[in-house]
Parts: sequence; structure tokens; C-alpha cells
Amino acid sequence: MGRELGPYEDASETDRYMLRANLTGEFGTGNWRIRPQANLTHFEETQGAYTDSLNIAIPDRS
Repeated sequence: MGRELGPYEDASETDRYMLRANLTGEFGTGNWRIRPQANLTHFEETQGAYTDSLNIAIPDRS
């Protein structure tokens, strides 16, 4: 049979950031209408390795 651990809490440090940019516009000349559009989104999260309260090594995550 497995050993029941019950609830417990640990703390770790995590870094996350999100970068988002948009560029839109509209211009026309004669019968032409141009609507350029650009988007960029980037999300990143990292967590450093640590040892939890049960002395189990938790590897880093990127």
C-alpha cells in the first residue's frame, strides 16, 4: 500500500513576463485602401529548482 502524505505547502520562486505589441493603421490613395496590421505576443515563465519540505528535489522548469 502507498503512504498517504496529506496536504502540505512549499514555496518556490517563479519569474514570468508577457510582452505584447500591436501596430495598426489605415491609409488610402485613389481607389486603394491599405490597412497594415502587426501583432507580437510573447509569454515566458521559469521556476528555479528547489528541495521541497519532504526533501524531494524538484527540477527547474522553463
